Amino acid sequence: MDPKAQALYRKAAAAYAARRLDQCAKLLDELKATFPKSPLLTNARLKPSVAAMRKAIATQGDTLTVSRSGPHKSLADALGALKKPNSVVQIEPSRSPYRGGAVLSGDHAHGTVVRAAGDKNPCLDGGPAGKAIVQIFPDTRNVVIDGLTFQRTRSGVAIDERCSVAIRNCFGLKDVVAALTIAPESTVAISDSVLKINTLNAATAQDCAFLCGDTTIDYSRLTRCVLRGTDIGILGSTLTDCLIIGSVRIRDRATLNHVTITKTVTIERDIRGARLANCILPNLEFDKIDLKEWKRKTKEQKQDEALNVSLTNCLLFRHRDPLPDTIVKAQDTEPLARGNPGFRAPERGDFTLAEASPYRGKAADKSDLGCRLPPDTLKLLRYLAR
Repeated sequence: MDPKAQALYRKAAAAYAARRLDQCAKLLDELKATFPKSPLLTNARLKPSVAAMRKAIATQGDTLTVSRSGPHKSLADALGALKKPNSVVQIEPSRSPYRGGAVLSGDHAHGTVVRAAGDKNPCLDGGPAGKAIVQIFPDTRNVVIDGLTFQRTRSGVAIDERCSVAIRNCFGLKDVVAALTIAPESTVAISDSVLKINTLNAATAQDCAFLCGDTTIDYSRLTRCVLRGTDIGILGSTLTDCLIIGSVRIRDRATLNHVTITKTVTIERDIRGARLANCILPNLEFDKIDLKEWKRKTKEQKQDEALNVSLTNCLLFRHRDPLPDTIVKAQDTEPLARGNPGFRAPERGDFTLAEASPYRGKAADKSDLGCRLPPDTLKLLRYLAR
């Protein structure tokens, strides 16, 4: 198969995933004109297939523009004018913020894309009352919010029940109570964003930075993310290649792999099925646990439901006390009572391992222990460190 044809398909698929359907259509036309006999054009097993992309292009709705000089001078005006599903609302750059307080609801709201018209994020302001920038009503599906900045808001994007939303390239910290609120039974995917959050439930996130307060990460999946805050609870969630600058509470069925935590980790009482592997952790504390009661409950549980936290191939720094074997199952886990593991530049928020660290290459897969963040994510560390 011709590599140039494959490259065109990959570009078209990326444009399709980003809901840039006009760009996707041009790339598919180029693929067909240049390689008319390519099996890529007819292979139904591809995800996405060319036929699926063509179908999405054919059902695309209207394109509306928010600008200072056009008919739609606010996001609320543009969303109120939507008549078809799968429409695009693009927001032109402006020297001053646009008003928030927009609502997405009704059958015509399905598949709506709200995005920046150019490379710069337009700013949307909730006003003195701190209104939600965008409120997505129940049962609204396949919404994309791409390339926006939120300020002065109680909730940048307020997602009601049973919605599906993707948030990309968004920024929400300035005078923001929470850049995102998610109601039950909704699915949310977040990528390449910097957001202030109070809670994160049933979401997936990758390559993001979150500024947290007393925050709980519930039943979510985070990859290559940075979190900064105090008393961050992790319940039923999976974190991979993440850095947490702050203290953490480990709760039921938390799964951490290649995670670095900089402050105290508290193991909650009656914990079940927490799994930590290839992590760098500071001092472990145990939350008001009656060890005799814990041992009795453990015997009453089935073996696969036993109350426990498992540490595999982890490094504990600033930890001196022995781990209670009735609670913690530790395997290939090393305590480091003094010093640090050899972080690269902790004063600047960079807690990846320096070249001279003896713990490089010590993970089960021969990579470094702790978070292994790519260069683009490391740029966020300097910002969050301030």
